[in-house]
Amino acid sequence: MPAQRHRHLRRAIGAAALVAVALCLAACGSAASSDRGSTSPSSSSSATALAQALGHLDRLVVSRSDAFPQNHIRFGFPAKLTVSDPVQVQAVARALLALPALPSATFGAPIDLGITYHLTFATPDERLPTIDVAATGTQTVRGLGATR
Repeated sequence: MPAQRHRHLRRAIGAAALVAVALCLAACGSAASSDRGSTSPSSSSSATALAQALGHLDRLVVSRSDAFPQNHIRFGFPAKLTVSDPVQVQAVARALLALPALPSATFGAPIDLGITYHLTFATPDERLPTIDVAATGTQTVRGLGATR
């Protein structure tokens, strides 16, 4: 049983690493529960604000949080990254806005290791609300209206 548990943990860590790599690639220029599908007024307005500011976005700060640091997960990249190329920043915003809403059906999800990436977009004049991307578990995006 312990070997099987370690295998599942290795798979979950591998999945988290793949999501993190995909997120970093997106930040570098590539184009990728109980409240599922819910929409809060503030997050809907965040999606609208991001869409309206799309052509003016020039900065993205990506920071990582770990809800369970006792798991001692190691990463090959820094916990905070700033992207200042407007073309790359806008590509990430377009990719996020294009994500479909999470279906409201019940389904199983992989283990959630508590790794979350917080994306904060900015224009020369304003900082937009933060968008949260869960790197493990159901790998949801929150802060853009309906959970994606």
